[in-house]
Amino acid sequence: GNNNKGSASQSKSPSAGHVKPTAPVGSQNSSAASPSSGTTSAQGASSSTDASSGSAGVVVLPDSGSDEPGASSASDDTTQQTLKQKAIMQDLLKHMSYYNKTLSADFTQKNLSENGQSIKQGYLELKRPDRFLWVTYVDDTKKEIDQQILGNGHLYWQNDPPLEQVIKRKVNLSRLPLVRLLLHDDQSVNDIMQDFTLSERSSNNDTTFILKPKPNAQIDLNNIEVTFKNKKLAQLVLTSSLTNQSVFTFSNQKVNLPIDDSHFCYSGKIVPLDPAGDTAPVKSGDCV
Repeated sequence: GNNNKGSASQSKSPSAGHVKPTAPVGSQNSSAASPSSGTTSAQGASSSTDASSGSAGVVVLPDSGSDEPGASSASDDTTQQTLKQKAIMQDLLKHMSYYNKTLSADFTQKNLSENGQSIKQGYLELKRPDRFLWVTYVDDTKKEIDQQILGNGHLYWQNDPPLEQVIKRKVNLSRLPLVRLLLHDDQSVNDIMQDFTLSERSSNNDTTFILKPKPNAQIDLNNIEVTFKNKKLAQLVLTSSLTNQSVFTFSNQKVNLPIDDSHFCYSGKIVPLDPAGDTAPVKSGDCV
């Protein structure tokens, strides 16, 4: 959980030395593979469409005075379903409330596919409400970064050292469903309620929440499972198909300790590009 993890050749800053959300972050790069498949640059669904617009979490009920046969029954069912979804969301937020400021942790990422499985090590840092760092390493030595994803609320960088490429763009958490879930701010809650159908199951000291994207959410995942053990985040499972799944298991968690904002701004040697491929150097106002 050390803040200075990463490749010295890539950057001297703590942020450049961590990160690669090969699956869980939810890459904003529309060409990235699905996060659940374990090939995505960041966890979440990479969709070019902003699914967070509109009055999230609001269900329009039929007019109670409608003469439509069965209208009242349909209204009652919808109301009950809405209340149930809100109750599950509140329970999920309660489980995540143990880190109300910051969270850092190591993780092991296991990618399963029809071609077999691969395992990578990684590191993450979250600073509510909107700052995140996600790194995956080339191998177990954790000396070389495979991929680094970081954002500071208004900008997002995807650093791919093996490709000697950094992409810089405006951040849009609606395209990063896993990040917005883990940050769990008010807007994230609304977005999640709008984009996912929630359910949960419990056994002993474990509670698992299942988030299944709604048909119109344009999220490239079949579901997200978030498991808590002894009231702490233990595992995330991203499933994109019957044969493609990414499993993240967390360890060495540090909760609510100070994390400097510089960790969430790219400061490596490679000059970033914008999505169109033009140079987009880090400016003085980028890292405020």
